[in-house]
Amino acid sequence: MVEETEVNLLARETVQKRSVEPADEEPEAKRLKVVYTLHSSVNTGSLENESSERAAVNTDGVKAEEKGEDKQRGKKGKSRQPKPQNKPGKAQGDWKPRANAPESSGPKLPKRKVALLMGYCGTGYNGMQINPGVETLELELHKALAASGAVSKDNAFDPAKINFMRAARTDKGVHAAGQVCSLKMIIEDPDIVTKINQHLPEQIRVWGYVRTSNSFHAKNACDSRIYEYFLPTYVLHTVAAERYPLSVVAKKSGRDLAPLASEHIDLPKPSPEELAKRREFRISPSQLALLRSILHQFIGTNNCYNFTVNKPFHDKSANRYIMNFEASDPIIRGGIEWVKCTVHGQSFMLHQIRKMIGLAILMVRTEAPVTLVKQAFENVKLNIPKAPALGLLLERTVYRMYNDKWANEAQERLEPVDFDKYKDTIDDFKEKWIYSRLIAEELETAQFDEWNRIIDSRSIDYAWFLTADGVLADQKPESIGKKTLDAVTGLSADIVEDADEKGGDE
Repeated sequence: MVEETEVNLLARETVQKRSVEPADEEPEAKRLKVVYTLHSSVNTGSLENESSERAAVNTDGVKAEEKGEDKQRGKKGKSRQPKPQNKPGKAQGDWKPRANAPESSGPKLPKRKVALLMGYCGTGYNGMQINPGVETLELELHKALAASGAVSKDNAFDPAKINFMRAARTDKGVHAAGQVCSLKMIIEDPDIVTKINQHLPEQIRVWGYVRTSNSFHAKNACDSRIYEYFLPTYVLHTVAAERYPLSVVAKKSGRDLAPLASEHIDLPKPSPEELAKRREFRISPSQLALLRSILHQFIGTNNCYNFTVNKPFHDKSANRYIMNFEASDPIIRGGIEWVKCTVHGQSFMLHQIRKMIGLAILMVRTEAPVTLVKQAFENVKLNIPKAPALGLLLERTVYRMYNDKWANEAQERLEPVDFDKYKDTIDDFKEKWIYSRLIAEELETAQFDEWNRIIDSRSIDYAWFLTADGVLADQKPESIGKKTLDAVTGLSADIVEDADEKGGDE
């Protein structure tokens, strides 16, 4: 039997060679540390066999420890090794990096939760949200954040790592002047906003950022959203009575008894002279009053399932609250008369605003009773076309409750999330990149005239509910929704083909 003194000598020799223990440490602590050190050495192969054998020598003290360990053995006979305390000054063995560890892209800088305030012209992009395989506004933003150093390159294209969220998911071709994104961003550089903009296309601008609470979420904290729709009034010209035989227009013309069309037709496109003549249209006071009255019908909480895609009537998420909806006095731009329709709502579903404008256009053109809007909230499915994306603009997002809380409780630390200080810059951007581009695009492509042509070609889909007395026809024509035109492409597809789209918020 090996004497206790010999084991202690061997243990002290090993400790001295490894310089593990301080001279004044208690014997019990020494013994436990020696056991762990020898165990670690065997596992790493740093001790020779002789040292391993020495580690296995029993003394009364070691035997007592092993007996205690035997009691802790599981069913498989494995002992539970005591974990070492990683105290300062205690050697824990040599550390080696993993062979497959990724190289660091540089020193890690602290990130802060912020609200990023931005605007953009949506022309040429497939909406705000990242969508693999297509150009989106968020993709441009993430590239600029990484290139400017606002986000580390390790996290550049992983929104989850930087807690990225946008306040509104604008659709393809839709513009924004007051969009907000929440994220964790590196803000040590005082010129970070300038550097981000240097890596963005001119039609996308970051106005600035605001430090926020760590729990700030751009979408969930947003109380409401304000959108504008810039509408050329010539799209409101009166319909051809024969295409809408149940309408007030048909009744006034004496053709109210004509049957509904039984199929789609392909109406011809206007000549340049005819198009120029149509653009000379000016809205009458009675038409403007009707438009304003129609928009006013949307105010309140209503079931808007008819104004989005793939939501049934009984889906409670289709209930949306509209605070205000109004139309401005007309203005002349580019030789065309325009009205600005402004809607303020708590939140909007996919295509909701474009479909509300689409119904309003049809109702003004056919002089339909305003009561039709309320019927659209009932459990009767209406095929409502969505107006062109070209005219839609996210004016700003509103954070009233968040600002009331944090501006009052943390005045010196957090600023309110709003766009007031950037008003002049935003107005200049809207004029240069949104309004002027919108008008130029309409003059070049005549999207709104083409929209009317497509709607009138498919009037069978809409004429049955555009009635003079506001009562829906007893039965929809059988061919509603069928693709009977030779081709449905471009703007036509954007108007009529949304059956395969997923619903969601705008």
